[in-house]
Amino acid sequence: MDLWSRVDELVERARTVSDLHAHRLHLYAAWRWRSIGRSVPADLLELERGAKVFRLAAPAVVRRVREAYDGPLILLKGADVAAKYPRPELRPSIDLDLLVPDPEQTQDTLIAAGFNELLGPTPEVHHHLPCLEWPGMLVHVELHSTPSWPTWLSPPSFDELSESATDASALGQGVLALPPAQQAVVLTAHMWREVPLTRLGHLIDVVLMAQAAGPGETESLARHWGIDRLWRVTDATARRVLLAEHVDGGAPRIWTKGLESMRERTVIESKVAELAGPFIGLSGPKALVAAARIAGSELRPSGGETWREKARRTLGALRQAFRLRSARDRELEAASQRRPDSAERSLESRTAREG
Repeated sequence: MDLWSRVDELVERARTVSDLHAHRLHLYAAWRWRSIGRSVPADLLELERGAKVFRLAAPAVVRRVREAYDGPLILLKGADVAAKYPRPELRPSIDLDLLVPDPEQTQDTLIAAGFNELLGPTPEVHHHLPCLEWPGMLVHVELHSTPSWPTWLSPPSFDELSESATDASALGQGVLALPPAQQAVVLTAHMWREVPLTRLGHLIDVVLMAQAAGPGETESLARHWGIDRLWRVTDATARRVLLAEHVDGGAPRIWTKGLESMRERTVIESKVAELAGPFIGLSGPKALVAAARIAGSELRPSGGETWREKARRTLGALRQAFRLRSARDRELEAASQRRPDSAERSLESRTAREG
C-alpha cells in the first residue's frame, strides 16, 4: 500500500485533535481535510498558525547562527525530512537540531552574539545543552555533539558523520545534511532514546528516509553502528503499520496498538515501553544492566532536587499513571520553567564550561 494512502486511513481513526498532535500528524490532517472540503477545527487552525510562524522565522534564525559561528553545522531531522512530505510544511517542528564539533563553545559563542539560553533541562538530565532562542523569534536551537541515541548504545562521532555530510541541506546557508541512510538510522535511534514507537510521525520520518536510501544501505549502516536489532524491529513495525505489509518481527502488537488506533499513550504505558527498549536492542545480561540503569535513573533525584522532592514527584507520577503522557509532560515542563533554581542551574552549567 502507498504510504500516504495508509496515513490517510490512520488519520481518520483519530478521535481528537490531541491524538493527532501526539502522533505529529495534526498539520497533515488539516491539509487533508481542507483538500477534501471538510472543515478544519479551530484548534487545528491555531496549530497551523504556530507552524507557519516557525517556517517564516527558521531561516532568519539560521542566519543569526551563521553570523556568529562559521564552523561546521549538520542539520539533524527537521527540514531535510520535511522535504520528503507531500508538502514540507506538513511536518511539524519547533526547534533546529544542529550537530557541531564543540557544543559548549558554540553555545557560548551564540549567547555572546545575542541568543538567550532558555530555562529547562540541563546537560546532566538531557542529551543536548539548554535550548537557545533569538529574542522575538519562537524557534529553539539545540546544539549536539552526537545524535540523540539510546543511553545504552554508543552513537557515531561527529567526525564520522561529517565525513559523509553534504551541502544539500534544505536550510542552505552552509548547513550540511546527512545522506538518507544516515538520517534513517539517526531518526530510529532518536525514537528509541526515551519512549520508542510512540508517534506515527516519527515512524513516517524513518520510512521516508529509508525509501530514499539505496537498497540495503540503511540495514548495513545500522549494523555498522551497532543498532541493527532496533532497526529491524522499527523497519518491520513500520512495514506492518504504515505500509500494511504482512511481515514477521516488529514490536509486539500490544505495544503498537496505539499506533494503529491513533491513540496517545498514557504515562504508565510510556514507562513500560522505555524499560522494554534495552531488551529489544540488546541481548542477555547487557539488556538487564541497561534496564536497571534506566530504572535507577527514574528512582534517583535529578537536576539538584532533594530526596524528599524526588519522593513527592514520584508519588505525583504514580497518581497520574493513567493520564495521557502529553498532558503530564506539559505540566512538568511548566513546573520546570517556574522553578527558581532552573535559572541558577543553567547559569552554573555555563559558568562550569567557562571555568
